Amino acid sequence: MTFYSKERQYEGSNWNPFIPTRRDIKRTNKLAGKNPIIVGALVFLFPVGAIVYLNRIENFLKFLAYFIIISLTIVIMFGVYVVINKDKGYEEISKVAQVYDSMINIVYLLSRIAVTVESIRAVTLASKRQSERNF
Repeated sequence: MTFYSKERQYEGSNWNPFIPTRRDIKRTNKLAGKNPIIVGALVFLFPVGAIVYLNRIENFLKFLAYFIIISLTIVIMFGVYVVINKDKGYEEISKVAQVYDSMINIVYLLSRIAVTVESIRAVTLASKRQSERNF
């Protein structure tokens, strides 16, 4: 993760959503004009509205891909665990579904928190870049 705005921030992995993209660097003035508190609330409560407000769908899609990969991994790993440990009371499908549901909800909540933090960070880095340009 880059913290210094003088570095070429968009260099690095294309799949790392915490590194600003070249498009973010070009749109510094627009992103810097956004209020981080409004951005955070909007991203957490209404992600589709935040995509429109920030015009940053690329990073949202990266987080969606990570969410899907992690969710499928949890489902597969827990499925293997259930098959191996059938004698521990997982015969009823309702118990398995409840555990799946709670695990996926936790991953979903963590994903929303990560998207919120990343969006706020993008706005604050843009305002840092803008203030350094003005000096």
